Amino acid sequence: MPADNRKDNLTIISANVRGLQTNIGDLNHSYIIPHNPDIIATVETFLNPSIPNNFGKIKGYSAWHRRDCVHNTFGGIAVCFRDGLAVIALDINMEEHL
Repeated sequence: MPADNRKDNLTIISANVRGLQTNIGDLNHSYIIPHNPDIIATVETFLNPSIPNNFGKIKGYSAWHRRDCVHNTFGGIAVCFRDGLAVIALDINMEEHL
């Protein structure tokens, strides 16, 4: 039987980063590298449309799928997935108040 990269479990890290720009290094070194998750989900990213979409790209993972908070400084979410994980990200339009 050929070897593959499948694992028995799907692993997810969920983190309130309180600013992805200032805390991406700590997230990477303290949680992503040691735990090697399949999915990384962050809240309170404080990102806005002026931050490039390729900001904080982590080797071995997709680019961040982001929902920036456009009306104030706080909020925002970002999710990325391990390369090779069969994921289809759907872009869903939501009401602004959500």
